[in-house]
Amino acid sequence: MTIVFETWLAERFPATAQPAGKARIEEWRKAGAPPPLAWRSLAHLARSGGLLDLAIETLECGLAEAPGDDGLLADRACLATQVGDDDTARDLTARIIPGSPFRILPLLTAFEAGTHDDITELVAALGGLGQWDDGHDRLVKACRQAGRAGEGAGFVAQWMGRHGIAPMALVRAGEALLEAGQPEASLRMLQPIWQANEDSLAAMIGPCRPPTTLPDAIEAKIEHGLAAPPNPPFALPGAELSPDGARVLFVGAATNGGREVFPNDLAAHLAATADVAGGQLDLWLDDSTGKPLEVRAPDSAIAQRLAALAQHIERTRPDIVLLDCSWSPTGRGLSRDMVAGWKARFGFRLVCMFRDALKAAQSLMEYWAEISEGVLVFDPHSPALPAMGGKGVAIPVPALHPPFAPGTNDKGLLFVGGLAQPHRVMLLAALANRPLGLTLLIGAERKQRTANSADYAAHLARAGMVLNLAAHDQAERLVTGRVWESIACGALLLEQDGSGTEAFFTPWHHYLPWSHAGDIEGICRVLERRPDLRDAIASRALAFARDHYGPDKVWRAVLAAGREKPPSHQNQS
Repeated sequence: MTIVFETWLAERFPATAQPAGKARIEEWRKAGAPPPLAWRSLAHLARSGGLLDLAIETLECGLAEAPGDDGLLADRACLATQVGDDDTARDLTARIIPGSPFRILPLLTAFEAGTHDDITELVAALGGLGQWDDGHDRLVKACRQAGRAGEGAGFVAQWMGRHGIAPMALVRAGEALLEAGQPEASLRMLQPIWQANEDSLAAMIGPCRPPTTLPDAIEAKIEHGLAAPPNPPFALPGAELSPDGARVLFVGAATNGGREVFPNDLAAHLAATADVAGGQLDLWLDDSTGKPLEVRAPDSAIAQRLAALAQHIERTRPDIVLLDCSWSPTGRGLSRDMVAGWKARFGFRLVCMFRDALKAAQSLMEYWAEISEGVLVFDPHSPALPAMGGKGVAIPVPALHPPFAPGTNDKGLLFVGGLAQPHRVMLLAALANRPLGLTLLIGAERKQRTANSADYAAHLARAGMVLNLAAHDQAERLVTGRVWESIACGALLLEQDGSGTEAFFTPWHHYLPWSHAGDIEGICRVLERRPDLRDAIASRALAFARDHYGPDKVWRAVLAAGREKPPSHQNQS
């Protein structure tokens, strides 16, 4: 059979996949494994490279030889779900022997995609496995994404009752319980993990038992910060440019998130900013371009959407294409060679935008910077900026536009956002167990109550204070959109200390920094008795933002990133 696999690899797989494919075939040969495992291994290689149609064809070859192999049926069913062929997925799953562990992945994949709601079999099958693994994690996360966090927490409780405590089971239970509105139970699960990993977590959220920060000391810092002049504003390039000097096409995904989908917020911010500034912006929003591996369609359908994008560019002839680079290129979707070819044909300049310009994203940023005129980020402290060869430009998240505007701002402390990382859940569970009046808009409730920009802005405009968690890991912090949206809505920002926000605004003058839960509690105590301080800081932050980071200035900076040559003014500080 070796020659069969080698021929299939040589004839059907791209040259870049040949070495890995040959290694997999050799590994299979040496192991003396049955042929279905070789077909599955090659299909996995194709799938990992984003070549879903090729992965399906590879598995079909295997099924032609071994139509009853549960592994082949399971892999093929998962791919059927991934490309939106749900009837085929159900038929293939039904052919797998009842009780077989190979039924777990097809059922789990379908539940994650929202095409199979009954998790009874999954709970029984995964509940019987004594080692907590990726399948257990995925089930609990999928329950949370489906608005069934309570069921996810219940599954973890059953599993631990049967098999004992596992660290990741505690973490998943804590996440699900917080989303289910049970912060006390959530903290009981998470506190042992926090204590056991305090050395690493302290840099992200402070100690598990933080020191008390005296309200009088905080009040004195605030009064001193308000009395002192603010730091100079962060310099943005492009002041000499005309806002309508270039036609810009924004290309990105239509949505953010997975099953818990939200509209593309940066696209909306840029569109509103261009409109207020008098710029020219066209939007091409399609998940096929922004997150192609999450689109439940065959590769051929993705290719058709990319062809439609090329036709749109040819017809509209933008001066600048602003590409939202929020994914890692694979064989499915946009690639650098494809975009470079379009640049040569249609004559546009390319600006690549990175939401989270972390050190881990540097290689991806360099990949796109090679063919771009500019690289746009939202964090002046990004460790990847120096590697951009003078092309990097840091700008604010452009949120100073309707519907983001001040309101009553009298509803206490608000957190709204995702819980993608355990340290966020730990801190929020701890705060929710303190008498701070904290409102959490998370999980399914967040999706229901902030489904569009107007609803989201209305919650921020009612909040007296908005809590932001900037820590991504022990070493890096992010400047999130929430910073700018909160300030635009007249709320007082409580921002984690050490983030790039301090490049745009002055701590204790425009926002209040915190390092641990004790700081946050102390701040709340002060502002409860001194609401005038809250109003003074929030109003100064908004006025400073309007003066120095308004739509016209930000839009000119976007245009500056797409100039013919790298901007002579580099703001990579």
